[in-house]
Amino acid sequence: MERAGTTPCLLKSKQIEEDFPYLSFPVDSSAILDNMGGHISPRKLVSAHQMAASLAGCQIIHDVVSKVVSFDGYITIETEQKRSISAKKVLIATGGFTPFRHLLPDGFKLDLKMKTSTILKFELNDKEVERLSSMPVVIPYVFSASHQTAKHRSYILPPIKYPNGKWYLKLGLGNGPVQEFTLDNEDDITRWYQGTGSAFIAHQLYDAMLNIMPGLKYENLESDSCMTTHTKSGKCCIDMVTRNLGIAVGGNGHAAKMSDELGHIAARLRSITFV
Repeated sequence: MERAGTTPCLLKSKQIEEDFPYLSFPVDSSAILDNMGGHISPRKLVSAHQMAASLAGCQIIHDVVSKVVSFDGYITIETEQKRSISAKKVLIATGGFTPFRHLLPDGFKLDLKMKTSTILKFELNDKEVERLSSMPVVIPYVFSASHQTAKHRSYILPPIKYPNGKWYLKLGLGNGPVQEFTLDNEDDITRWYQGTGSAFIAHQLYDAMLNIMPGLKYENLESDSCMTTHTKSGKCCIDMVTRNLGIAVGGNGHAAKMSDELGHIAARLRSITFV
């Protein structure tokens, strides 16, 4: 981290309480504070990536790919709006939808699991937003008795203004003992995204938030659904499937924070057409 220009600070319980009085942790807790840390806005990230691509000469097509076919050294991409696009090389970066559309060669199967994820959003008024204005991103870990491995983790984002003009504090659960379920087909994924997540997990998240921020004052509470794509190895799958077809899938719940570098690695596969 020092090579990246940041030096983390180790904070003990008393200093955590002094610097961030709205957070509550056990008396034997420690924290690592990274002053260069932050959060990513998915909407702004996608917009920035598309702008950078456009400036580099890329044409962005707003359509949904339904099929990818290889023939005679070329690849044809078919879309739901009946477009047909030919390319010499293609990179598949379609996340959890990858196994459920005709994107990969016949007989080629990725060992992926799509897992549900539930988040909570606490709507805040202006006064509470001001009170929490110094709040960093918080990633609490609960360790095993031996302190060798983390039993589970969650994340809390500071107040963020959403496109609807409202401010929310967002809480999500990382890997841990409370497991959600897998999504086995595209219809299941669609239904999941159209819902509001798991009521059971939402209750767990609510209790966790009140433990960490017992003085939190909120106007409304919303739950929402998300999905993460997992590989058997726990590492991203970035490689060439054929001479002219590459894949970049399997973020394992960690891809957003390192998406730029994952993109650099995938680009070095020398793929020039992106799906």
